Amino acid sequence: EVDATAPAAPTAVLDASADTGVSGDGITSNAKPLISGAAATSGDTITVTVPDGEVLTTTVAANGTWSVTPTVALDAGETDLSITATDPAGNLSAATTLTIEVDATAPAAPVAVLDASTDTGVSGDGITSNTKPVISGSAATSGDTITVTIPEGEVLTATVAANGTWSVTPTVALDAGETELSITATDPAGNESATTALTVGIDAVAPTAPAAVLDASADTGVSGDGVTSNTKPMISGSAATSGDTITVTVADGEVLTTTVAANGTWSVTPTVALDAGETELSITATDPAGNVSA
Repeated sequence: EVDATAPAAPTAVLDASADTGVSGDGITSNAKPLISGAAATSGDTITVTVPDGEVLTTTVAANGTWSVTPTVALDAGETDLSITATDPAGNLSAATTLTIEVDATAPAAPVAVLDASTDTGVSGDGITSNTKPVISGSAATSGDTITVTIPEGEVLTATVAANGTWSVTPTVALDAGETELSITATDPAGNESATTALTVGIDAVAPTAPAAVLDASADTGVSGDGVTSNTKPMISGSAATSGDTITVTVADGEVLTTTVAANGTWSVTPTVALDAGETELSITATDPAGNVSA
């Protein structure tokens, strides 16, 4: 029998069993990945040549499939494998080039914050009245997958954009109080970063309406009657929540603010003289989450 016809160039792929991370992208964290093919001619010999010098051979099975596994780890980065088929008559196919990228380096732990768009109240304090706040990050690697795990069970994922940013929004309201989110990055090769912990405080309860009085130091004449000769009288209060912001709005338009002290007291003094006669002041308390009292 004379056979002078070379086999077709073999089809070769990074085998699914060794293709970590994103399936079919040719990137793996496995430095000795299985290489395989199908639809070859039974009995042909497949030769896989690795640039570092290793040569792997196998015989095509009766069903047309074949596979080889390097015994020497492939270098990090891209490696071009040259793959040929040789039939029993010695005819050699054209070479198939298969590019495999080995990436065994985990991404850096992601930077994550309570997004400014849902950080109500004091900016950057990690406390919000929004029970489904946006969680976001930047300076991540484009194409990585960010996974945000919430203790009550919801798992949120997002793909890092070309500019390195990402964001997720819970679909289930976070519990009141502090919630610690667990956040990781996974690259296309399947390498997972260390975990970043982000604590988000949920406070959707408004403070009680503040108690306020004409301060004794500015209450001339009969004490406690709310009448004074001082046109810029001190207004004060007590039993408020430390850290809350008190806002005093004067009918003539002046707005005065102060922060409640550790002992629950606060005071403000108008800079513009109040008009003669009665003046009605409007006084509210705002907590760090941005909730405003009656």
